[in-house]
Amino acid sequence: IKMNLNENQNNNFLQLHQAQLRALGVPDSLHFILKEKLEGLIFDASSKFGIEEYEDGKRNCIVTAEEGLQPYESIYLIDHAYSFQDSEAGSLRSSTMLLSDDIIDRLCGMMAISTISNETNERREKSILAGEISREIWKYVGCYSLGNQWVWYLQDEVGSAIGHSSEPNIICVPFIHISSIDDNLFPTMTPYCLIWPIQPISVGDSVERDYCSWVTSPLDRICHLVDWLGEDVIDTDLVEQIITNSHHHYSVLNEIHQNFTIKMKSVTLSEPIQSLQGIFYNNNNNNNDNNNKLRVWTSPDDPLRLKHPTSGLSHPAFELVDNPSHAHIIWDSEPFKETPIAW
Repeated sequence: IKMNLNENQNNNFLQLHQAQLRALGVPDSLHFILKEKLEGLIFDASSKFGIEEYEDGKRNCIVTAEEGLQPYESIYLIDHAYSFQDSEAGSLRSSTMLLSDDIIDRLCGMMAISTISNETNERREKSILAGEISREIWKYVGCYSLGNQWVWYLQDEVGSAIGHSSEPNIICVPFIHISSIDDNLFPTMTPYCLIWPIQPISVGDSVERDYCSWVTSPLDRICHLVDWLGEDVIDTDLVEQIITNSHHHYSVLNEIHQNFTIKMKSVTLSEPIQSLQGIFYNNNNNNNDNNNKLRVWTSPDDPLRLKHPTSGLSHPAFELVDNPSHAHIIWDSEPFKETPIAW
């Protein structure tokens, strides 16, 4: 009977959470370990991790377990110390003013904000601390969505002290625990963060996650990480390569623009569509198309909704084509270096 009960509990847990866990990338081998910790409210991260604090007040999460950590050996719950909805972000300073001094002290500790004035050695005013918290908190918060509502959260002391690396040794993701559904009760949803090691970590080593693991473009990663890491994150060789490519990109655009301008000089645009047809067809000695339609190509994401069945491009003077090399007019959502021009 006990075995059947445990099996039913496991099945119920998977029914409520398996899709979410797999979407988050949590290995199947850790699902039931997580179940036990959630049901027993086992917050044992402090037995494996510790916090070292530097002179400037900043904190760093390290492994304190003598045996270290091995990849995928366990999973740990990280509590959320503070949260607010997207609609409250604009009034964050005001809402912080309503918090108790104990909570403000806790938030300041996580963000390396001094509560004592260097000039008077007295406690700083609550309004000043609330202002600094509302500015600094964006370097520490994560977010998740519940329906149409975005929720911002600050992890507890362990989670907020985990540093960044582009080669992380742990994974850290937000997770919503859904309680079992009884006949007469609505389920409760409790947010946590889950962390688990993906590399061997020795005692004393820093615990590091990728702050923007979902961003793959090197340039986009620089833009995302510069707020956390400052100018140290900027790869000058990459930036130089991007600048070189941009110069080439704009030189191609300039060449096209000049070519188009030369063709336009002798054209009066009193009738725009007919004038454009004259540009593309009358000046093209190799033209074998007798219908004089202006061929238009748009990228697959169709940024201007030209392909929309009811509100798209329907004027008889235009024709949508599937190949940009056959088009007179190109609408693209991505930069291009060289594109064959039909005219």
